[in-house]
Amino acid sequence: MLCTRTADNRAMRLAVKVGSTEAGRFEEYGAERWFGVRRGPRQRVELEPYAQP
Repeated sequence: MLCTRTADNRAMRLAVKVGSTEAGRFEEYGAERWFGVRRGPRQRVELEPYAQP
């Protein structure tokens, strides 16, 4: 997750460069803020059967 001002062009470009996507916008301290999330690579989890003692 990350949050930055929409007026901060450098931060917005970096957010896109690292793969963040917009999750929402809101106003805080009189400035529009951008809230983004970055999803990691999908990982397949193999579960082993439960072994009883």
